[in-house]
Amino acid sequence: MHNGIALLDSNQKIIQINAAFRKFLNSNETDLIGRTFYLLFQDKMFSDNKTPFERMKTSKTCETSEIEINGRICEIIVDPILDSEVEITGAVLILNDITQRKRDENIQQILHEITGSDLLDKSIEELLFIVRNELGKVIDVTNFFRGTLQT
Repeated sequence: MHNGIALLDSNQKIIQINAAFRKFLNSNETDLIGRTFYLLFQDKMFSDNKTPFERMKTSKTCETSEIEINGRICEIIVDPILDSEVEITGAVLILNDITQRKRDENIQQILHEITGSDLLDKSIEELLFIVRNELGKVIDVTNFFRGTLQT
């Protein structure tokens, strides 16, 4: 999926969106235009209990957050639009699906945990137990040992 993009006014109201933004939220344009950004995500927890838009109003720089939207992990990026007096006149909001990246990071961490173990003095059974426990952090390993014994 491509990045969802929305143009917000200075009061967090959605002015314009692209098709990917509609798909992220499973909604249509008429339901989204004019709505306030934070109301779309009011049931989501943001860091410091502030939306990235609220943090951006203080910092006047790009702010990000990660939240779950419809079962996907998304990064929300809010970048301010500033006038000549450095006042915020609006913002560009980008929704980026980072589900696969997060999964890859988890797998990389698991591989690091497995290879970081002192494997030289472990039996194959102990090694399989370590691998199963680490993989169980990201996938269903219910039939792990059944699959390893069938070879």
